[in-house]
Amino acid sequence: MVWRGALAALAVLVASALLRLAFGLPWILDLLAGRLLLLLPGALFSFLLDHLLAAAKPLFLAGLAAGWLLAGAGIGWLIERWRQHRAPATGRSETPRLGRRALWGAGAAVAGAAALVALLGRGRHGAFATERADTGEGASPAATDIPDPITPTGRFYVVSKNFIDPSIDPRRWRLEIGGLVGRPLALSLEALKALPIAPVEQVTTLCCISNPVGGGFVSTARWRGLPLSELLDYVQAKPGASWLHCWAADGYSDGMATAFAREPGVLVAWEMNGAPLTRTHGAPVRLLVPGRYGLKSVKWLTRMELLDAPAEGFWRTQGWSEGAEVNTFARLDWPDGRSLLRPGAVHLRGIAFAGRRGIMAVEVSLDSGRTWAAAQLEPLPDASQIAAWVPWTYLWPAVPGAYTAVVRAIDGTGAVQDATRRPPYPSGSTGYHTVSLRVVGG
Repeated sequence: MVWRGALAALAVLVASALLRLAFGLPWILDLLAGRLLLLLPGALFSFLLDHLLAAAKPLFLAGLAAGWLLAGAGIGWLIERWRQHRAPATGRSETPRLGRRALWGAGAAVAGAAALVALLGRGRHGAFATERADTGEGASPAATDIPDPITPTGRFYVVSKNFIDPSIDPRRWRLEIGGLVGRPLALSLEALKALPIAPVEQVTTLCCISNPVGGGFVSTARWRGLPLSELLDYVQAKPGASWLHCWAADGYSDGMATAFAREPGVLVAWEMNGAPLTRTHGAPVRLLVPGRYGLKSVKWLTRMELLDAPAEGFWRTQGWSEGAEVNTFARLDWPDGRSLLRPGAVHLRGIAFAGRRGIMAVEVSLDSGRTWAAAQLEPLPDASQIAAWVPWTYLWPAVPGAYTAVVRAIDGTGAVQDATRRPPYPSGSTGYHTVSLRVVGG
């Protein structure tokens, strides 16, 4: 009966996943994960994410799946004990036999579950996935880990709380806008695009609040959608509406002060890099909130409600920052610390980002921060920028030896980025990005 309990648990798990993929119904492990993530202390979550990165998701998935199977086996064991207790009372044996068919079924279910875990745990569509590529030792300056000024959609970082992200039929999707408004609406995608509001395009960078120092959870794209401020005017937001709360198709939610929602560049977006949003990036419609960490840019947007008081979002209940304003940082992308450098001109490259404050300067040190030199900024080749990163380069006349490269950014207000090394929880990481370099040969 223990085996049958585990087999039944496997069958339910696989059937639930198939229903999720086919019809969009909630998957059991997604429901469990959502509850557990809210119970997991934010500091512990940040520690695990910082150290496990892309491995965190498949490990979490495997742990949940194992727990589900153990629960099924435990229920089977309890039923078996109950049957054994009943058998002496009636004088009849009621212990079932585990036949060959059941064994084959158990083996098939285990294989199917293992394949499902492998498929869903690859990191491509789930939490903790980063799209930056590693180049390996000896890579050239043209290596693929130097970011494009505009990140291709396929390399844009992906972070989600889900094991299976929502797959929404755009023909059936609706955006509900209600609460303290004079004109509540339920808009189809066509109706949203047909509103008497001019859509805009802009280049904006998104960064995950869980991004560690020097991490790859940051990307830049060209977005298209409606200014949220004009949409709030269209639905006639009432004077007492001080808070805008937003919900997603996967149960995620987050919000912001209405005054903040009206800032320039906050969009209800349906295009990314000239094409409709992909599933992993929130299709058919998402929020885009420049200058704030990505937890504010709700994907798979389905409902917005204007309230007279703040409401806690999904990650806020774990203690993550409410305002989520991006911290200033610079990152060194080339060299990456594994490359073999030769004497002569070496072009150090990277990006800097400070949200809406912009970047005034980037400075580079090759002696652990004792002396600094100014890098050259390379603005993006697009005028429609709101809170976008700035690529930078520094020409280094390298000579043989060991070096500690450090980079720092100065934002548009003249403030130097915080040098204190802090983890991402609860308000985003701080500290200088440092890379050990070695120049060999003569």
